[in-house]
Amino acid sequence: MSFDCGSTYYWRIRATGTTENERVHSRWSPPMHFLVAAGSTVESMHVAPILVTPGAGAEGVNRTPGFSWTGFPSTTVYEFQLARDNAFQSLLDRVDLDRTAYVYPGALEPGETFFWRVRALNPHPSEWTTSSFIVLPQVAPQAVPQATTLDARAASQWSGATPLWVWVLIAALALLVICIITYILVDRRR
Repeated sequence: MSFDCGSTYYWRIRATGTTENERVHSRWSPPMHFLVAAGSTVESMHVAPILVTPGAGAEGVNRTPGFSWTGFPSTTVYEFQLARDNAFQSLLDRVDLDRTAYVYPGALEPGETFFWRVRALNPHPSEWTTSSFIVLPQVAPQAVPQATTLDARAASQWSGATPLWVWVLIAALALLVICIITYILVDRRR
């Protein structure tokens, strides 16, 4: 295929199969383009950032998530948005950044799905790249049953700690044995 100098060409991509050889059709990527300049193959290419963390559909994400994406060497400003809905009508955060990572300063609701997107702003605006994730659900604390007096005694017997009454019985039996031995010895001498 040959390209005409001075022309702009547009392209997009989508998946048509999975690693399990299933036939699927993903959504089309945002349209991208490049300009062929005279005497060169490609003058400039504008594509959308590639979202890295959290991954698409990630589950169990921290309530204060960190976000990262792969950008472009020439980009100086990115726009980041976080929302409760995929239409980004209910924005939780919007910020312009000079880097390809961001940590949300608040705490998101456990077990909820959130949407995030990034685009390059300067020097060349790009299309949005969008993804979603689910925050780690809140785990209910386990109720600890109250031990009864009988349970406490049984637990102490089996926990390795010897109860006091056992020591008293051992001492009494030892004293009785000493008394019997003493009596026998004294009686023999008579």
